[in-house]
Amino acid sequence: MMIFNKLTAALLLAGSFAFVACDRIEEGNRLKPMNDPEPENPTQSQHTVLLEDYTGQECSNCPVFASRLHKALEGDLKSHAGRVVTVAIHSHLLPHKGSDFPTADGEAYARWLGLDAVPKAVIDRTGENGLVSATGDITETIERLKKALAQPAQMDLFAKASFNADRTAVSVSVVAVGAKKEDAKQYNVQLWLLENDIKAFQEYPGGKHKEDHEHDHVLRAALNGTWGEPIQLGGKYLHTSNLPQTVLETAKQNPDNLRVVAFVYDAQTKSVIETIEVGIK
Repeated sequence: MMIFNKLTAALLLAGSFAFVACDRIEEGNRLKPMNDPEPENPTQSQHTVLLEDYTGQECSNCPVFASRLHKALEGDLKSHAGRVVTVAIHSHLLPHKGSDFPTADGEAYARWLGLDAVPKAVIDRTGENGLVSATGDITETIERLKKALAQPAQMDLFAKASFNADRTAVSVSVVAVGAKKEDAKQYNVQLWLLENDIKAFQEYPGGKHKEDHEHDHVLRAALNGTWGEPIQLGGKYLHTSNLPQTVLETAKQNPDNLRVVAFVYDAQTKSVIETIEVGIK
């Protein structure tokens, strides 16, 4: 895809900141956060998939679902695992009493999808007959993943994220370069803040539970609003947000546990066009 546009996008970013079994789920069989991608490198011809994992701490099948998905990414899909960005979204569905995992944004997404149970997976906000749909079937989830991974990238996406001096706010810069300059579609960019390595309660099969289960890629906030904001292809989008109270301690003590996911989607159909995940510097 257009080398000149990629170089332009990189230069824009460079100047953006002046700053189901009943056995125990083993650590190696859970979905783990991805390595920090190089923000200077676009997605190029390979599409990166957004996997929304709707889950709950009182859901005994949820860690099993995640475990089977992890095994698929380490097995048949291993060569593509780096192109799957997973986000764990908590809502009113099977939450743990007193937990701060559910968010207003997660609640809005779950209700928009009409979810009445978890686990559920949404791949690139697409589904049957062009409609957005969720599935709780792991086999169908993997098939949808394979189909999404086979799609070519429709745009190159660049992103960088930076803390302010006292790590109470984050600024994110995004550049999306479309394959066709004449593209007249309206696109929105969504920025999500994720947290990894949270030790907290999780229900397991067989009436078991664990108080210090490791939760990763947990959605903490939609930084630029529940549905994001419009983005112009080839232009620079910049947004600064105060961090939510739930992550202020992490930002100061373990900032590497915080990540930003940026994705561009079709404002009319809601389908996700491209996704990128970056650390916060």
